[in-house]
Amino acid sequence: MDLFSKSYHYLIQSVLREEIFIFILKQLDLIYASNIPIFLVLDEFQDIALIDEAEALFRNGLEHIHSQIPVVISGSKQHLLNHIFARPKAPFFNWGTHVYFEAINYHEYWQYMDERFQTGRIPHLI
Repeated sequence: MDLFSKSYHYLIQSVLREEIFIFILKQLDLIYASNIPIFLVLDEFQDIALIDEAEALFRNGLEHIHSQIPVVISGSKQHLLNHIFARPKAPFFNWGTHVYFEAINYHEYWQYMDERFQTGRIPHLI
C-alpha cells in the first residue's frame, strides 16, 4: 500500500467516524422529539484526547443536539480532563459547568447500600 492509499484509507475512516457520530447525535434528537426522556452521559471522556480532531468533532456535535438534552461528561483522570477543558484554544474551553466530586467515604457508602438491601429495593446478591 503506497502513501496515497494509506492517506485515502485514513480519510475514508475519518469521514465514516464523523458520519456515524453525527448519525448518533441525530438519533438523540429524534428520541427527544418523541417525548422520550433522554440523558447523555459520556464517561471516561478524557480518552477523546487520544483521537485526532475528536475534541472539535464532539464539540461541534454537542452544539447541534437539542439544548434541553442534558449532557454529563465525566472521567477518572482529572489532569487530562483539565487539559481538555482549560486550554484557551481548545474546543471545550469553558464549556459547561465543572463539578468535582470528592471520594465517597467507604463506611457511608456501605451503610447506604446496606439500607437499600434491607428494604428490598436492591436484591441481595451475596
